[in-house]
Amino acid sequence: MSWEDLRIASYLRLSRDDDDSASIAHQDATTDRTAKAHGGTVAARYTDDGLSGTLPLEDRPDMARLVADIRAGKWDLVIARMSDRYARDEYQMRRLANVCRVADVALWSVEEGALTDEDGQLNMAAITASFVNAIYTKDGSKKARDSKAQMRTQGRWTSGRAPFGYRVVPATINGVHGKYLAEDTEYADRIRDAIARVLNGTRVRTIVDEWNAEGVLSRDERQRELYGRPAIGKHGKTQWDASTLRDMLTSPRLLGLMLWDDTPARHKTDEHGKRRKVKSRDMKVFYGADGRPVTVTVNGKGIIDEQTLSLVRHELLVTRAVETSGYESRTLLRGIAKCGTCSSNLVRNAQKDGRAGGHTYRCTNRTCVKRVNISGPALETYVESEFLAVWGDVTLWHTAESGEGEAVRAALRDAETRMATLAERMADADIHPAALDALTANLNRVAAEVAALRERADAEPTVTTVYDDKTLGERWADGDTDVRRALLRDLGIVANVGVGQGRGRWSRPEDRVKVRATSELAGHILNALSAMESI
Repeated sequence: MSWEDLRIASYLRLSRDDDDSASIAHQDATTDRTAKAHGGTVAARYTDDGLSGTLPLEDRPDMARLVADIRAGKWDLVIARMSDRYARDEYQMRRLANVCRVADVALWSVEEGALTDEDGQLNMAAITASFVNAIYTKDGSKKARDSKAQMRTQGRWTSGRAPFGYRVVPATINGVHGKYLAEDTEYADRIRDAIARVLNGTRVRTIVDEWNAEGVLSRDERQRELYGRPAIGKHGKTQWDASTLRDMLTSPRLLGLMLWDDTPARHKTDEHGKRRKVKSRDMKVFYGADGRPVTVTVNGKGIIDEQTLSLVRHELLVTRAVETSGYESRTLLRGIAKCGTCSSNLVRNAQKDGRAGGHTYRCTNRTCVKRVNISGPALETYVESEFLAVWGDVTLWHTAESGEGEAVRAALRDAETRMATLAERMADADIHPAALDALTANLNRVAAEVAALRERADAEPTVTTVYDDKTLGERWADGDTDVRRALLRDLGIVANVGVGQGRGRWSRPEDRVKVRATSELAGHILNALSAMESI
């Protein structure tokens, strides 16, 4: 059969690009070679890279585009490397074949030849291959899930390349041989140094710039180097950014814990069918039969301890919830000034407004109807006057608790979490009797631990009230921008900016700005002062 006069398209698909023999490039070369062998030429290629063949046709962008073009009469023949590239179950294959039959388009694969007969129906070879593909996919997925579940229980490393700061090593732990994580000393030291600097106030962007200048390898490139391969990966360059480093420094993997994502596979794709990447800091810690977290390292320890991770997570995810530039760090009302229309944060704009020290605060939400804009110096002066009018003479206090206090309550929360985990595992209807006995024994032990901790936590502590040595007004006068912003945030001060009338951003703040205190601390103080909640 000659394809010289046929309009030919190829379909290329790969669940994940792992550079094996079924890579997109290999599929393209194979289909192109087959077309030329029959006297034809592939005129267009439809590629779904990183998408499963179990997805419906319409959930794969290029497959959906191919179907639309077939219906539009654009092609006479479609070719793929194998039939399972089109779909991995009979139903989706029949759907595609019906579309081709109506449009009088032939389906081919390099390995199996024609997949449709003269009437446009799937031939017996194609139907048989569809059944085999479906069974293989289902059986292979179940075996993979069961295997990984067992490896998690044993504390073995279940993924591919190791996280940054670790390396994968073969070892035998508690009689179980497999792959585990060991510390990659050079890069683990880099992580510890970076965390220490962050806790001392160094910006993440500063560390990123230094790492890029030094040519510090990324995780994947470092793993390639450890395996004796060229360090420079497919992108041809090494590049760190603040988001990547922040995610890495706040990841529970630094504790050496086993993490997993129990989200069903059908929920792990976006609206385009692409698999969503889950950040390790958002994954769940895997707990063993004893209710304790399972470690996946050779020595059972991580790069840092739990207390250090807690401190750096608070610093980067709470204190520095929004990483800003040096210019923005001088902004008094960052996170405090809000758009009165959409409630988005107002951002300090470097554009001058024509006055001394001029800058503006503006809404950057593109979907906002009004997108307010106000003079920065005027807004900051107004918020300062409103703040000092109510809070200037206030002296804050805090309570000091004697005894075990928070340490016991933290241990109690941990024990209660372990007890709840054990109870949840025992509720599994498919649990093995031997595992149920072990879980019951552990639950009884943890319950006794909880009871003892509750008794200690319920003991009445001695509480002493300690007053500040300065009023808020004095602290405001003595402090820089960071101190003043912290005072506003501690009291939950929010400045909602409405739309200006007539003169826009130069209109008087008192006509368009409402300042409120929203924190629980502010509520207690205002009640004590017998004042209104609104400043």
